[in-house]
Amino acid sequence: MKLIITGASGFIGQRLIPYFDAKGYDLLLVGRHKEALQTLFPNHKCTDYKTANASLLEGYECCLHLAARNNQYEGSLNDFLHDNVEKLQEFCKHLIAANVNRQIYVSSILAEQYGRTPYAQSKWQAEQMLLAFAQKQPDWCLQILRPAFIHALPYRGKLAFLNKLPAFLSNFLFQGVTALKHSLFYEEFTSYLDLALVDKSFGSSKPEILTNKQQDNMIYSSCRFLIDRAFALSIIVIFGWFFPLLVFLIRQNSEGPALLAQQRIGKSGVSFPCYKFRTMHIGTKQAATHEVSQNSVTSIGRFLRKYKIDELPQVWNILRGEISLVGPRPCLPIQDKLINCRQQLGVLDHLPGITGYAQINNIDMSDPERLAKVDADYISHRTLILDVKIILQTFLGNGLKDKTLKAE
Repeated sequence: MKLIITGASGFIGQRLIPYFDAKGYDLLLVGRHKEALQTLFPNHKCTDYKTANASLLEGYECCLHLAARNNQYEGSLNDFLHDNVEKLQEFCKHLIAANVNRQIYVSSILAEQYGRTPYAQSKWQAEQMLLAFAQKQPDWCLQILRPAFIHALPYRGKLAFLNKLPAFLSNFLFQGVTALKHSLFYEEFTSYLDLALVDKSFGSSKPEILTNKQQDNMIYSSCRFLIDRAFALSIIVIFGWFFPLLVFLIRQNSEGPALLAQQRIGKSGVSFPCYKFRTMHIGTKQAATHEVSQNSVTSIGRFLRKYKIDELPQVWNILRGEISLVGPRPCLPIQDKLINCRQQLGVLDHLPGITGYAQINNIDMSDPERLAKVDADYISHRTLILDVKIILQTFLGNGLKDKTLKAE
């Protein structure tokens, strides 16, 4: 592939050039200063933005946009918009004139319309500008990647002190930092980049979030394990006495058992019995909550569902390792569309939860595709800080609306 790369002189760019060389790519490097680029990469074709005209760019198949003014530089929002949006826009016009119709834009996980920094806002604006270009250019293939902060050995910036520590200690502390903040190792980034170059659909329908998803992070996993068990044991110790009373009230209110073991889809698509206090009349069809009539809910069931008390027996599922406190809500085996969507997005590779990001935002199972995407976004964004926020918002009452069909 003949590939144009902007921002090759940056930290990631300098590492990617030899990586692409080894793969046999024909590279054209574009930067602010041609001489500086040529000094760094004497064996490559280099140019600057001013001389990168259509005739020079013609014949290349794809442009990988790495160039950016990032957070290490001070400046106003206008300064960031000039560097990250206006210059990009001008260069894209040259690419269009040269018929370079494939663009891979490396944005940032921080990109937000009302982000906390000029950098975050400018990266979001750059995405919108490129999307507008893509709408006007039907032949354009635009892929947007949003990586977390990319780390590489040796550590740099605020983490540079880790280089002076023994490997086991630096690795332990690094896992502690990344349990609280999104991260991505350089090797993981190149894997995602290889996927984007092979699969044109990757990052094309919406910006693709690139993080390590807390995989192999023992600090994150251990803290989640401790939080889950502490919650389960606390519920048993504090509210255990209340369970027999609930059993009595449920059975007095309507016929049937007080406890139910309903089959749900868990990690790896394996079903498990999910324990709940019964809130519906016996004989109610097995379906998602949004498909069940309010008439099916018992009078005490409405109270239990309103305050999520019916979910408390799931502490037994936590102790059995079938569910976590925070995660995508497990669905019924009959919800094929949701299961397929979650399977495709990798959601089923992780434990489900009693509460989750979708639930506190009142996103239920009535829209399987949207729910699966939100679940996948949570897994990409998850940190201990986000998990604690979800727990707190759940206890404060966010997303406790359990929708059922209107009474007939």
